[in-house]
Amino acid sequence: MKHSAPRPSPARRALLGAALLGAASTCAAAPDQLITWTVRDMAPFNIMEGPLKGQGIADVMLGLLQERLPQYRHLNSRVNRARANQMLARDTLTCDPGVLWSKEREQFMHFSIPTLGVVTNGVVIRQELEAQIQPYLHDGKIDLAGFLADPRFRLGVLVERSYGPLIDATLHATPPERLQVHHGNNALGSLLQMQQHGRISALLGYWPEVRYLAETDGVDVSNLRFYPVQGMPSYLLAYVGCSKTPEGKKAIEAINEVIRDLRGEELIGLYARWLDGPTREAYLKDAKGFFEKD
Repeated sequence: MKHSAPRPSPARRALLGAALLGAASTCAAAPDQLITWTVRDMAPFNIMEGPLKGQGIADVMLGLLQERLPQYRHLNSRVNRARANQMLARDTLTCDPGVLWSKEREQFMHFSIPTLGVVTNGVVIRQELEAQIQPYLHDGKIDLAGFLADPRFRLGVLVERSYGPLIDATLHATPPERLQVHHGNNALGSLLQMQQHGRISALLGYWPEVRYLAETDGVDVSNLRFYPVQGMPSYLLAYVGCSKTPEGKKAIEAINEVIRDLRGEELIGLYARWLDGPTREAYLKDAKGFFEKD
């Protein structure tokens, strides 16, 4: 004779039901969507190697963002700028913690509210070239179009990096032979070495980035000169960019809530520590007005 299993008591049934509900609630709360974050060699924003590894501006900001977005799983993918753009153009949810806005990028990215103001890009030359570029210097800034029209000079740039609308437009109008476009991971460091060996006359970049690489690679910083580009604003605003998909838009909405709490003194202080004295003082004063419009 077969024996049927004993029926659980009402109290036991209640306990089982509560356990199942608890399990279901845990599963529902577990993050099930992945954000792949593109990060790249761009010290002191992202520091990939050495004693300060992981302590860059974007490194710290990204860590704070991820802590405050527990509804997502997070994966950091180390890529160059061109590869990052390819990933952001796909349907999978990909975000970048530090990008400049451009019309081209708006075709495949949703942008957050601004996260940080950064000192604008400029042209870096060796001291011995100063006399030759004097015709292109005006009030401490360089006429980039005039400089690039001079056949004596060749400028190092990074593939698919945006330097701001005015500089980008100038580069697009420049004959290819005037530019040395680098595609590698440690691209700016390689350009800096090419400059030291006389293969290029100058390079474009952020001064804190160039100075960090020079100090790391044993290049004499005192022999370098940085000139902002004529017509460019003193500061550029940085953003988080995510894939232009419904999932990317939803992620940006969540990211914006976190940015509103983080930006201000916390992120501004992260950036200011990498600036030299007078530039730091001016930045801390000017940074108070970065986010007035939103």
